[in-house]
Amino acid sequence: MELLQVLDFVTKYSDGLVGFAAILALLTFVFNIISWRRDTRIKSDIEISKQAKAALIRCYEALEQVPDNGVPKPSRLNWLTSARHIIRYYELKKTIKIRTYKTVLAEEEEYWRHKLYKLLDTEALAQNKYYMKVGDEVYPEGIDPRSAKIVIGFSNWPNSVKDPISSKFAKKFINNSNYESGLAGRGLKSYEETLKIAIEKLGKSE
Repeated sequence: MELLQVLDFVTKYSDGLVGFAAILALLTFVFNIISWRRDTRIKSDIEISKQAKAALIRCYEALEQVPDNGVPKPSRLNWLTSARHIIRYYELKKTIKIRTYKTVLAEEEEYWRHKLYKLLDTEALAQNKYYMKVGDEVYPEGIDPRSAKIVIGFSNWPNSVKDPISSKFAKKFINNSNYESGLAGRGLKSYEETLKIAIEKLGKSE
């Protein structure tokens, strides 16, 4: 009797069951497509991130340093190569879609920006003769100005990026941190007091 009841139920509601099975199959298919696209995007972003990081390293290494003073050699080719790696880095960076990889790459970018800034922060590069072609008085172009603008521009903090130290989180972190502890903390506290006195004196002098 029970078997007959089951058969009757299946016969009566077969159309509904078929429809439900079709919907379930469709949902499974859509889910599989979404998962495939996500996995493909992750793999793609991982590979792009690797190449972008390599471009950052190469832009720094391209500026071969003079062994005795650490100043980048005034080589037109070296500066062009470094600039090209920087442009290539940004081209790769804009193709990354997943937020996590964007954040990680931003940290990597800041690391190499700082290293490049320290490399270029030398008195030798403050002189126009560094960039000139020695012996050519008619048109002494040595280093391509475009490459220098790209490399030097990259080494400085971008105007379009807000400094994390000025963020609300940074202020909250400072307020909640125990920064006055230890020897360094004592020195910092004394330093801030000195600055406070200096500000007061400046205010009175005005």
